[in-house]
Amino acid sequence: MLTEDVGKSNGLLTLLTIFLMTFSIYADFGIRRSYGYLAILAAAVFLIVLNRYITPFSRFKICYWLFVLPCVLFSILPSSYRSDNTIAISIYMLVAGFFVMCAQVNRKEGRRVLWIIDIASVVLSLYIIAVRAVPSLYWNGVARFVTAYSREAARNLAAQGYGIPIGDSITFADYVIVMAMLSRLSRVFFSKIKPGIGFYVLSAVNIVAMFFENRRSEIICLAAVVFFLFLLSLDPRRMQEVLKKLSVLVAAGALLVLVVYILYKNGGLGRYEGIIRKFVMKESTGQDVSGGRLDLWSTAWSLFLAKPLLGIGWERFMGYNTFHHDVHNTYLQWLCETGIVGFVLIFVPVLVLLGMSYRRAKKICKNPSADPTLAAMACVGFGTQLFFFVINIIDPAFYHLNYFCFFGIALILSECSHKLYSESL
Repeated sequence: MLTEDVGKSNGLLTLLTIFLMTFSIYADFGIRRSYGYLAILAAAVFLIVLNRYITPFSRFKICYWLFVLPCVLFSILPSSYRSDNTIAISIYMLVAGFFVMCAQVNRKEGRRVLWIIDIASVVLSLYIIAVRAVPSLYWNGVARFVTAYSREAARNLAAQGYGIPIGDSITFADYVIVMAMLSRLSRVFFSKIKPGIGFYVLSAVNIVAMFFENRRSEIICLAAVVFFLFLLSLDPRRMQEVLKKLSVLVAAGALLVLVVYILYKNGGLGRYEGIIRKFVMKESTGQDVSGGRLDLWSTAWSLFLAKPLLGIGWERFMGYNTFHHDVHNTYLQWLCETGIVGFVLIFVPVLVLLGMSYRRAKKICKNPSADPTLAAMACVGFGTQLFFFVINIIDPAFYHLNYFCFFGIALILSECSHKLYSESL
């Protein structure tokens, strides 16, 4: 019979992390993801039976399921667009949920998982840098062994100035780097550990790789998360003052941009329209510097207004634009595809999870006597969620197939760091 033993580890987080860090093997070399997920589920069940315990329910885990189940429900409604990608996302949500529900982590495993992520980030970064410096390493070497789809994706992305995709994704390596950077920075911000030469070298390798991948969204969002964590590391009184001023500045800027955009779209700026057009368009190519996002957002908003209650149907937006793109704003896509009903059902649990993780991370990180490993686990758990929360504003991260493994690991780290911290008091 299974028993609850919060003082032990059942290895599920390590299993999920190793699987995620080897995602490129499954995707780039033609091994179907479904086989990998079946394998780790079987291994997870074996580990649970071997260790003879699972973790109890918690508000954290309930919130995850309140987030996932509406997504799955909307994806199977008659109005939804059912494709292999849609089905896969639903399956991955449920698989990640299994690990979130059952994973039990102790301090030793938490430290091991952070180490695995750190090593993976360096290996991936060195590969990215090597391929960018000597492209023939990929085209005359690696490309011979990967699938035709991966080679074609690499050609298309290279033509757009991006790096070589890893794990059938141009964002996978960046997400790993983000988690590794958060783990390292947490020790500097909250453990007051003086960074050594290794910190600077490894961080420099990671940052150079992110620039070589040429994904501006990930770089901007990582910078925003690091800045927030820096504010969190300040004295509470000083942080409140800085946050108050920063909030006023951001709100004023957002309001100004919104007003200008509305006036521009309605022809209310007269002679200033030419200046604005030059500012938001690349004169040499005529390409919108937003990458076409403004048009996609405008279309999504119009679709929401047309069907505000239940939306146009899950994953239907791609049929409403000639490029068959996602909205590149996950929240707007939820709004236009599931209406106000679906948006509330999906968005509120995400917000609650983020808020709970923030409060827990703040409690641990603000305690100078807290264990550095627990602070790192809490920081990576909350920071990764915050990163995804921000990047979903400008990128369809939610619709990437590896998203839920990263999200699940972040939730497990947040939940277990809090448990271990509470036990240590």
